[in-house]
Amino acid sequence: VKAKDEPDLQKWRALFEVPEEERRVLANALATCLRETLSFVAAGASASAARARWSELTQGAVDRAKGELAGYGTYLRRPTHPPVRNVRRGRLGGEVTVAFSLDRNYLVHLPIVLHSIRMNTEADLNLVFLTRGLDDREVTVAASIAQPTDVMIFPMEKYLSDIDIRQGPGKTTSVLDRLFFPDLLPNLDRLVYLDLDLIVRGDVAELASFEPSARGIAARPTPNTNWATAVRAFELRSMELDPGRARRLRGLAAAATDLAGPYFNAGVLVLSLERLRKRRFIPKALRVMKEFGLNDQDTMNLFAGGDFTRLPWIWNANPHFELVDGAKLIHWAGVNKPWLDKPVLAKRFWQQYAVNLATADEHVGSPTR
Repeated sequence: VKAKDEPDLQKWRALFEVPEEERRVLANALATCLRETLSFVAAGASASAARARWSELTQGAVDRAKGELAGYGTYLRRPTHPPVRNVRRGRLGGEVTVAFSLDRNYLVHLPIVLHSIRMNTEADLNLVFLTRGLDDREVTVAASIAQPTDVMIFPMEKYLSDIDIRQGPGKTTSVLDRLFFPDLLPNLDRLVYLDLDLIVRGDVAELASFEPSARGIAARPTPNTNWATAVRAFELRSMELDPGRARRLRGLAAAATDLAGPYFNAGVLVLSLERLRKRRFIPKALRVMKEFGLNDQDTMNLFAGGDFTRLPWIWNANPHFELVDGAKLIHWAGVNKPWLDKPVLAKRFWQQYAVNLATADEHVGSPTR
Protein backbone atom coordinates (compact mmCIF):
# COMPACT_ATOMS: atom_id res chain seq x y z
CA VAL A 1 0.00 0.00 0.00
CA LYS A 2 1.44 3.36 -1.00
CA ALA A 3 1.82 6.17 1.47
CA LYS A 4 -1.39 8.12 1.85
CA ASP A 5 0.31 11.44 1.00
CA GLU A 6 1.50 10.40 -2.47
CA PRO A 7 -0.01 12.61 -5.21
CA ASP A 8 -1.92 9.85 -7.02
CA LEU A 9 -3.71 8.94 -3.80
CA GLN A 10 -4.83 12.41 -2.77
CA LYS A 11 -8.40 11.81 -3.90
CA TRP A 12 -8.61 8.86 -1.50
CA ARG A 13 -7.27 10.80 1.50
CA ALA A 14 -10.68 10.87 3.22
CA LEU A 15 -10.77 7.08 3.32
CA PHE A 16 -7.66 7.02 5.52
CA GLU A 17 -9.49 9.19 8.03
CA VAL A 18 -12.47 6.84 8.27
CA PRO A 19 -12.45 4.42 11.23
CA GLU A 20 -11.51 0.88 10.27
CA GLU A 21 -14.97 -0.52 11.06
CA GLU A 22 -16.72 2.02 8.82
CA ARG A 23 -14.17 1.45 6.05
CA ARG A 24 -14.90 -2.27 6.21
CA VAL A 25 -18.65 -1.60 5.91
CA LEU A 26 -17.98 0.59 2.87
CA ALA A 27 -15.77 -2.07 1.26
CA ASN A 28 -18.41 -4.75 1.81
CA ALA A 29 -21.13 -2.56 0.32
CA LEU A 30 -19.01 -1.84 -2.76
CA ALA A 31 -18.15 -5.52 -3.15
CA THR A 32 -21.84 -6.44 -3.05
CA CYS A 33 -22.72 -3.87 -5.71
CA LEU A 34 -19.83 -5.05 -7.89
CA ARG A 35 -20.80 -8.71 -7.59
CA GLU A 36 -24.40 -8.01 -8.59
CA THR A 37 -23.40 -5.76 -11.48
CA LEU A 38 -20.79 -8.21 -12.81
CA SER A 39 -23.32 -11.05 -12.60
CA PHE A 40 -25.65 -8.86 -14.63
CA VAL A 41 -22.92 -8.34 -17.24
CA ALA A 42 -22.03 -12.04 -17.30
CA ALA A 43 -25.68 -12.81 -18.03
CA GLY A 44 -25.42 -10.79 -21.24
CA ALA A 45 -26.60 -7.33 -20.19
CA SER A 46 -25.64 -4.39 -22.40
CA ALA A 47 -23.37 -1.60 -21.20
CA SER A 48 -26.30 0.77 -20.76
CA ALA A 49 -28.25 -1.86 -18.81
CA ALA A 50 -25.23 -2.52 -16.59
CA ARG A 51 -24.85 1.19 -15.88
CA ALA A 52 -28.55 1.42 -15.04
CA ARG A 53 -28.21 -1.56 -12.68
CA TRP A 54 -25.22 0.03 -10.95
CA SER A 55 -27.17 3.28 -10.52
CA GLU A 56 -30.10 1.36 -9.04
CA LEU A 57 -27.85 -0.47 -6.56
CA THR A 58 -26.01 2.66 -5.42
CA GLN A 59 -28.90 5.16 -5.43
CA GLY A 60 -29.57 4.85 -1.71
CA ALA A 61 -25.93 5.56 -0.84
CA VAL A 62 -25.85 8.50 -3.25
CA ASP A 63 -28.98 10.00 -1.68
CA ARG A 64 -27.49 9.65 1.80
CA ALA A 65 -24.25 11.30 0.69
CA LYS A 66 -26.17 14.19 -0.84
CA GLY A 67 -28.09 14.50 2.40
CA GLU A 68 -24.89 14.85 4.39
CA LEU A 69 -23.51 17.40 1.97
CA ALA A 70 -26.77 19.37 2.20
CA GLY A 71 -26.47 19.36 5.97
CA TYR A 72 -29.57 17.42 6.97
CA GLY A 73 -27.97 13.98 6.82
CA THR A 74 -25.18 14.63 9.32
CA TYR A 75 -27.23 13.13 12.16
CA LEU A 76 -25.94 9.69 11.14
CA ARG A 77 -22.50 10.45 12.58
CA ARG A 78 -22.84 13.55 14.71
CA PRO A 79 -26.16 13.50 16.60
CA THR A 80 -26.87 16.82 18.29
CA HIS A 81 -30.28 15.94 19.66
CA PRO A 82 -30.91 14.42 23.09
CA PRO A 83 -30.81 10.62 23.18
CA VAL A 84 -33.96 8.53 23.25
CA ARG A 85 -35.05 8.32 26.85
CA ASN A 86 -36.28 4.76 26.69
CA VAL A 87 -35.90 2.07 24.04
CA ARG A 88 -37.72 -1.08 24.95
CA ARG A 89 -39.89 -3.90 23.76
CA GLY A 90 -43.18 -3.94 25.60
CA ARG A 91 -46.52 -2.24 25.94
CA LEU A 92 -46.70 1.28 24.61
CA GLY A 93 -48.27 4.09 26.59
CA GLY A 94 -48.63 7.80 25.98
CA GLU A 95 -50.85 9.91 23.83
CA VAL A 96 -49.98 9.21 20.19
CA THR A 97 -48.28 6.19 18.68
CA VAL A 98 -46.81 6.79 15.22
CA ALA A 99 -45.33 4.00 13.13
CA PHE A 100 -43.03 3.79 10.11
CA SER A 101 -41.60 1.13 7.81
CA LEU A 102 -38.12 1.81 6.46
CA ASP A 103 -34.92 0.45 5.02
CA ARG A 104 -31.60 2.10 4.23
CA ASN A 105 -33.01 3.86 1.18
CA TYR A 106 -35.33 5.93 3.37
CA LEU A 107 -33.31 6.29 6.58
CA VAL A 108 -31.80 9.58 5.42
CA HIS A 109 -35.27 11.11 5.06
CA LEU A 110 -36.62 9.96 8.44
CA PRO A 111 -35.21 12.90 10.48
CA ILE A 112 -37.04 15.49 8.37
CA VAL A 113 -40.35 13.68 8.76
CA LEU A 114 -39.86 13.35 12.53
CA HIS A 115 -38.77 16.97 12.79
CA SER A 116 -41.96 18.12 11.09
CA ILE A 117 -44.07 16.02 13.47
CA ARG A 118 -42.37 17.24 16.65
CA MET A 119 -42.43 20.89 15.68
CA ASN A 120 -46.21 20.84 15.29
CA THR A 121 -47.33 18.88 18.32
CA GLU A 122 -46.93 18.91 22.09
CA ALA A 123 -48.20 15.34 22.39
CA ASP A 124 -46.15 12.57 23.95
CA LEU A 125 -44.92 10.51 21.01
CA ASN A 126 -44.41 6.77 20.98
CA LEU A 127 -42.56 5.67 17.86
CA VAL A 128 -42.63 2.26 16.20
CA PHE A 129 -40.18 1.32 13.44
CA LEU A 130 -40.32 -1.75 11.21
CA THR A 131 -36.84 -1.98 9.71
CA ARG A 132 -34.87 -3.86 7.08
CA GLY A 133 -31.08 -3.80 6.87
CA LEU A 134 -30.63 -1.30 9.72
CA ASP A 135 -29.18 -1.59 13.19
CA ASP A 136 -31.00 -0.21 16.22
CA ARG A 137 -28.39 2.48 16.85
CA GLU A 138 -28.99 4.17 13.51
CA VAL A 139 -32.73 4.21 14.05
CA THR A 140 -32.65 5.42 17.65
CA VAL A 141 -30.27 8.27 16.81
CA ALA A 142 -32.66 9.45 14.10
CA ALA A 143 -35.68 8.90 16.38
CA SER A 144 -34.23 11.18 19.06
CA ILE A 145 -35.08 14.16 16.86
CA ALA A 146 -38.75 13.68 17.78
CA GLN A 147 -37.94 13.48 21.51
CA PRO A 148 -40.12 10.39 21.91
CA THR A 149 -41.35 8.88 25.14
CA ASP A 150 -40.87 5.34 23.83
CA VAL A 151 -39.32 3.69 20.80
CA MET A 152 -39.95 0.16 19.57
CA ILE A 153 -37.93 -1.40 16.75
CA PHE A 154 -38.85 -4.59 14.89
CA PRO A 155 -36.35 -6.06 12.38
CA MET A 156 -38.45 -7.46 9.52
CA GLU A 157 -35.95 -9.29 7.30
CA LYS A 158 -37.53 -12.70 7.97
CA TYR A 159 -41.00 -11.59 6.93
CA LEU A 160 -42.47 -12.01 3.42
CA SER A 161 -39.41 -13.85 2.11
CA ASP A 162 -41.60 -16.42 0.35
CA ILE A 163 -44.01 -14.06 -1.43
CA ASP A 164 -43.57 -12.59 -4.92
CA ILE A 165 -45.27 -9.19 -4.87
CA ARG A 166 -45.65 -6.62 -7.61
CA GLN A 167 -44.19 -3.30 -6.50
CA GLY A 168 -44.52 0.03 -8.26
CA PRO A 169 -41.60 2.36 -9.13
CA GLY A 170 -39.71 3.61 -6.10
CA LYS A 171 -41.34 1.09 -3.75
CA THR A 172 -39.36 -1.21 -1.47
CA THR A 173 -40.29 -4.36 0.41
CA SER A 174 -40.28 -2.46 3.69
CA VAL A 175 -43.61 -0.74 2.90
CA LEU A 176 -45.28 -4.16 2.95
CA ASP A 177 -44.26 -4.72 6.57
CA ARG A 178 -47.03 -2.44 7.87
CA LEU A 179 -49.46 -5.31 7.33
CA PHE A 180 -48.03 -6.99 10.45
CA PHE A 181 -48.81 -4.24 13.00
CA PRO A 182 -51.78 -6.10 14.56
CA ASP A 183 -49.55 -9.02 15.60
CA LEU A 184 -46.41 -7.04 16.40
CA LEU A 185 -48.30 -4.73 18.78
CA PRO A 186 -50.80 -7.07 20.49
CA ASN A 187 -51.55 -4.67 23.37
CA LEU A 188 -52.14 -1.58 21.23
CA ASP A 189 -55.29 -0.39 19.50
CA ARG A 190 -54.95 3.11 17.99
CA LEU A 191 -52.00 3.60 15.64
CA VAL A 192 -51.02 6.28 13.12
CA TYR A 193 -48.98 4.98 10.19
CA LEU A 194 -47.01 7.37 7.97
CA ASP A 195 -44.93 6.92 4.84
CA LEU A 196 -41.56 8.70 4.72
CA ASP A 197 -42.17 10.86 1.65
CA LEU A 198 -44.24 13.41 3.52
CA ILE A 199 -44.16 16.21 6.07
CA VAL A 200 -46.66 16.89 8.83
CA ARG A 201 -47.73 20.52 9.24
CA GLY A 202 -50.57 19.91 11.68
CA ASP A 203 -50.87 18.30 15.11
CA VAL A 204 -50.48 14.55 14.71
CA ALA A 205 -52.72 14.15 17.78
CA GLU A 206 -55.55 15.58 15.69
CA LEU A 207 -54.88 13.00 13.00
CA ALA A 208 -54.89 10.22 15.61
CA SER A 209 -58.31 11.37 16.85
CA PHE A 210 -60.12 10.23 13.69
CA GLU A 211 -62.15 7.12 14.45
CA PRO A 212 -61.35 4.15 12.17
CA SER A 213 -64.18 2.25 10.52
CA ALA A 214 -65.66 -1.01 11.75
CA ARG A 215 -62.94 -2.75 9.76
CA GLY A 216 -60.26 -0.72 11.54
CA ILE A 217 -59.10 1.73 8.86
CA ALA A 218 -59.19 5.50 8.34
CA ALA A 219 -57.59 6.78 5.14
CA ARG A 220 -58.05 9.31 2.37
CA PRO A 221 -59.52 8.36 -1.03
CA THR A 222 -56.73 8.90 -3.53
CA PRO A 223 -56.86 12.07 -5.65
CA ASN A 224 -55.04 10.16 -8.40
CA THR A 225 -57.67 9.66 -11.11
CA ASN A 226 -55.83 6.58 -12.39
CA TRP A 227 -56.79 4.81 -9.17
CA ALA A 228 -59.91 6.74 -8.17
CA THR A 229 -62.25 3.74 -7.98
CA ALA A 230 -61.80 0.19 -6.79
CA VAL A 231 -62.91 -1.24 -10.13
CA ARG A 232 -60.21 0.68 -11.98
CA ALA A 233 -57.49 -0.30 -9.49
CA PHE A 234 -58.30 -4.01 -9.45
CA GLU A 235 -58.87 -4.20 -13.19
CA LEU A 236 -55.40 -2.78 -13.77
CA ARG A 237 -54.01 -5.45 -11.45
CA SER A 238 -56.03 -8.20 -13.16
CA MET A 239 -54.55 -7.29 -16.53
CA GLU A 240 -51.10 -8.29 -15.23
CA LEU A 241 -52.21 -11.81 -14.23
CA ASP A 242 -52.78 -14.99 -16.17
CA PRO A 243 -56.44 -15.51 -17.21
CA GLY A 244 -57.29 -17.90 -14.38
CA ARG A 245 -55.98 -15.73 -11.58
CA ALA A 246 -57.36 -12.59 -13.24
CA ARG A 247 -60.84 -14.13 -13.25
CA ARG A 248 -60.54 -15.11 -9.58
CA LEU A 249 -59.32 -11.65 -8.56
CA ARG A 250 -62.18 -9.95 -10.42
CA GLY A 251 -64.66 -12.25 -8.73
CA LEU A 252 -63.18 -11.70 -5.29
CA ALA A 253 -63.09 -7.92 -5.74
CA ALA A 254 -66.71 -7.86 -6.95
CA ALA A 255 -67.84 -9.90 -3.95
CA ALA A 256 -65.74 -8.10 -1.34
CA THR A 257 -65.98 -4.45 -2.25
CA ASP A 258 -68.08 -1.76 -3.90
CA LEU A 259 -66.32 -1.56 -7.23
CA ALA A 260 -67.74 1.90 -7.90
CA GLY A 261 -66.50 3.12 -4.54
CA PRO A 262 -63.27 5.01 -3.80
CA TYR A 263 -59.81 3.49 -3.52
CA PHE A 264 -57.70 4.87 -0.67
CA ASN A 265 -54.04 5.78 -0.46
CA ALA A 266 -52.32 3.72 2.27
CA GLY A 267 -49.44 6.11 2.96
CA VAL A 268 -51.34 7.84 5.78
CA LEU A 269 -53.46 5.61 7.98
CA VAL A 270 -55.22 5.71 11.32
CA LEU A 271 -55.72 2.11 12.40
CA SER A 272 -57.62 0.23 15.06
CA LEU A 273 -55.36 -2.77 15.54
CA GLU A 274 -57.95 -4.43 17.76
CA ARG A 275 -60.57 -4.35 14.99
CA LEU A 276 -58.03 -5.64 12.48
CA ARG A 277 -57.16 -8.52 14.81
CA LYS A 278 -60.85 -9.42 15.36
CA ARG A 279 -61.37 -9.60 11.59
CA ARG A 280 -58.22 -11.74 11.08
CA PHE A 281 -56.66 -9.14 8.83
CA ILE A 282 -53.16 -10.64 8.59
CA PRO A 283 -54.06 -14.19 7.40
CA LYS A 284 -56.56 -12.75 4.94
CA ALA A 285 -54.00 -10.27 3.63
CA LEU A 286 -51.27 -12.88 3.23
CA ARG A 287 -53.61 -15.20 1.37
CA VAL A 288 -54.49 -12.69 -1.36
CA MET A 289 -50.91 -11.43 -1.57
CA LYS A 290 -49.66 -14.95 -2.20
CA GLU A 291 -52.31 -15.81 -4.76
CA PHE A 292 -52.43 -12.56 -6.74
CA GLY A 293 -49.14 -10.80 -5.93
CA LEU A 294 -51.03 -7.76 -4.66
CA ASN A 295 -49.08 -5.00 -2.94
CA ASP A 296 -49.99 -3.73 0.52
CA GLN A 297 -52.24 -0.89 -0.70
CA ASP A 298 -54.28 -3.16 -2.97
CA THR A 299 -54.50 -5.74 -0.20
CA MET A 300 -55.77 -3.23 2.36
CA ASN A 301 -58.36 -1.85 -0.04
CA LEU A 302 -59.61 -5.34 -0.82
CA PHE A 303 -59.84 -6.13 2.89
CA ALA A 304 -61.67 -2.88 3.67
CA GLY A 305 -64.25 -3.49 0.96
CA GLY A 306 -65.02 0.23 0.87
CA ASP A 307 -65.58 0.34 4.65
CA PHE A 308 -63.03 2.93 5.74
CA THR A 309 -63.34 6.28 7.47
CA ARG A 310 -62.65 9.08 4.98
CA LEU A 311 -59.86 11.33 6.18
CA PRO A 312 -60.13 14.98 5.04
CA TRP A 313 -57.91 15.91 2.10
CA ILE A 314 -55.83 18.20 4.32
CA TRP A 315 -54.47 15.11 6.12
CA ASN A 316 -53.05 13.52 2.96
CA ALA A 317 -52.65 16.19 0.30
CA ASN A 318 -50.77 15.19 -2.84
CA PRO A 319 -49.10 18.16 -4.61
CA HIS A 320 -49.11 16.28 -7.92
CA PHE A 321 -52.92 16.51 -8.05
CA GLU A 322 -53.99 19.49 -5.92
CA LEU A 323 -52.95 22.73 -4.26
CA VAL A 324 -51.49 22.04 -0.82
CA ASP A 325 -51.02 25.45 0.80
CA GLY A 326 -53.66 24.79 3.46
CA ALA A 327 -52.78 21.13 4.02
CA LYS A 328 -51.82 19.73 7.41
CA LEU A 329 -49.94 16.85 5.81
CA ILE A 330 -48.24 16.95 2.39
CA HIS A 331 -47.53 13.59 0.79
CA TRP A 332 -45.41 13.21 -2.34
CA ALA A 333 -46.91 9.84 -3.32
CA GLY A 334 -45.50 8.76 -6.67
CA VAL A 335 -42.07 8.79 -8.27
CA ASN A 336 -41.34 12.54 -7.90
CA LYS A 337 -39.99 12.98 -4.38
CA PRO A 338 -39.15 16.33 -2.75
CA TRP A 339 -35.51 15.42 -2.12
CA LEU A 340 -34.72 14.79 -5.79
CA ASP A 341 -32.36 17.15 -7.58
CA LYS A 342 -35.00 18.39 -10.03
CA PRO A 343 -38.14 20.56 -9.97
CA VAL A 344 -40.86 18.91 -7.88
CA LEU A 345 -44.21 20.47 -7.00
CA ALA A 346 -44.37 21.94 -3.47
CA LYS A 347 -40.76 20.93 -2.85
CA ARG A 348 -40.24 24.14 -0.86
CA PHE A 349 -42.29 22.78 2.06
CA TRP A 350 -39.92 19.83 2.43
CA GLN A 351 -36.89 22.06 2.07
CA GLN A 352 -38.10 24.37 4.85
CA TYR A 353 -37.91 21.54 7.36
CA ALA A 354 -34.67 20.18 5.90
CA VAL A 355 -32.95 23.54 6.24
CA ASN A 356 -34.46 24.15 9.67
CA LEU A 357 -33.23 20.80 10.93
CA ALA A 358 -29.76 21.43 9.55
CA THR A 359 -29.44 24.81 11.24
CA ALA A 360 -31.04 23.69 14.53
CA ASP A 361 -33.32 26.72 14.38
CA GLU A 362 -35.96 26.43 17.07
CA HIS A 363 -38.37 28.81 15.34
CA VAL A 364 -39.96 26.15 13.14
CA GLY A 365 -43.21 26.42 11.23
CA SER A 366 -46.57 26.15 12.90
CA PRO A 367 -49.38 23.89 11.65
CA THR A 368 -50.49 26.63 9.25
CA ARG A 369 -47.07 27.43 7.85
